[in-house]
Amino acid sequence: MKLFYIVLIPFMLMGSVVGSPVSWRDIVYPQDRLMQSISEMPDIVKDQVIFEAAYELADMGALDVLICGISRIEAPVGGWLLEGLAELEIEEVAYSTFIIGIEDSGEVFAFIARGLDADDLTCWFPTIGPDHTPAEGEPFPDELLEFEFLLDREGFETLIDVFPRPEIAGNSNQG
Repeated sequence: MKLFYIVLIPFMLMGSVVGSPVSWRDIVYPQDRLMQSISEMPDIVKDQVIFEAAYELADMGALDVLICGISRIEAPVGGWLLEGLAELEIEEVAYSTFIIGIEDSGEVFAFIARGLDADDLTCWFPTIGPDHTPAEGEPFPDELLEFEFLLDREGFETLIDVFPRPEIAGNSNQG
């Protein structure tokens, strides 16, 4: 069983010193309405779900993670969808926005990312992308099921515009 109350995040998170304990407030986008909304959520969300998402993203190599939204889902699995900003490179693609699904048990059930490749073309993770339509006779790709959790595509695609990366003391990277 994982303990979540004090977590040592092994990457630079919002300018925190590597390995220093952080609060959920250090991971959430600094917007009054969002902070108020999350502060009113059950402790399990603040103390476990947000940190599990941050831990999983760190394990993937993500830097400067900021949660910009969190919502509860009940079907097809009970859990939480967190969306936000991060600097993450997977297979030479720089992803800047993500959705990660965390089950009530603490397990990841979905991960979607959007970014740009070396030619500045939009790329998705899973790489199959949400617009893929299987050809006749082609088996339905399991990776396509991840996009079932892309509940507001337009909102996700504009996330980085709606939530511009705030200036962080000592960090000039605006993402």
